[in-house]
Amino acid sequence: MSTKASILAFSGLCQACLLLFVIMARKKRAENPEDMPALQVLREAAGLTQAQLASRIPDKSRKKTLSRQVISGWERGEYEPELTIRQVKALCRALGKSLEELPDDFCSRSQLLTEDQSLTTNT
Repeated sequence: MSTKASILAFSGLCQACLLLFVIMARKKRAENPEDMPALQVLREAAGLTQAQLASRIPDKSRKKTLSRQVISGWERGEYEPELTIRQVKALCRALGKSLEELPDDFCSRSQLLTEDQSLTTNT
């Protein structure tokens, strides 16, 4: 193997390692439940992806379902959900939670932690 080919191979390997490091760092950061939005914690606990959750909630026309981007926007706090009663019921069914168990703010983690802590201290 020539020197130029060796340098190119090493350069490609370094780029691949850097990309893998960045992906792992993002994944590790997202795995810390304390840093996750409340909706994401509930969604992952239900074993659902954003797309799967979205597909279980009808849109307001009842002809289609929500998109993954809508769920992502809620989790990031990009916008507040404005759901019909039918949509709220579908969300509760999908997450396996009652209305009372849903957080008031989907992008905030603090309320979910407070509720979890009160449940463990009251038992």
